Amino acid sequence: MITYTWNIFRLDCAPVENGLTDVVKIINWVYTGQDENGTSASMSNSYPLPSPTPESFTDYSTLTEETVISWLEGNLDVGYLQTYLANEIASQYNPPITPLPLPWIKAEPLIEVGKQILTGNEDFVGGGLSLGSLYGEDSIQRSTASGSNAQANGANSIASGTNANAANAGAIATGESSTASGIDSQASGSNAQASGDNSIASGTLEVMIAGGYKPNATDGDSDGMVQDSTKWERPIDSEL
Repeated sequence: MITYTWNIFRLDCAPVENGLTDVVKIINWVYTGQDENGTSASMSNSYPLPSPTPESFTDYSTLTEETVISWLEGNLDVGYLQTYLANEIASQYNPPITPLPLPWIKAEPLIEVGKQILTGNEDFVGGGLSLGSLYGEDSIQRSTASGSNAQANGANSIASGTNANAANAGAIATGESSTASGIDSQASGSNAQASGDNSIASGTLEVMIAGGYKPNATDGDSDGMVQDSTKWERPIDSEL
């Protein structure tokens, strides 16, 4: 036989409502079932009450636990609650069937770093996201993302700048908000963009201009690249 009991642990009230004071709005409760062996189960929740009329209002100072419980039992499906608790108690005597890992398969160890839990097939360092093992040919092709919000998406790529993005194989993005999207490209300056394969962008726009970069250059030799034969060469449709 199971005995069921209520526990009212808090009443949330409106100080004033429709001319009434200390009006109970939410009942916070725990409902517990316990059998003759002392095995028990509990559930808790909150029940919002409708606004009372002046005729149905009970002054807060005169409330009793029995009155509040009667409000719950008049509005909740007590039969469902008791069935749920009875099943919880029964499961403690007869635990449900659950799947277990196959004993002959060794699971990858879990590695917890910061707030992330990894399986060993991904790299996560210092707040960045590393997806090299997902995009690479095998799990040996690692990537490293050590900057805040950095993303190293290419195999063997490195993104160490804040908000840096190393988006292709072998790409290195070390500057703040830099992007290295070409294969084996390097973007080391703040806001630097290295979008061509083997391209290098090593500074801010001002530094790049001082080193020969021409933002408004055109494709003079029609080879699909602007500023041909300079280290700042980039595809025509690439962004600055």
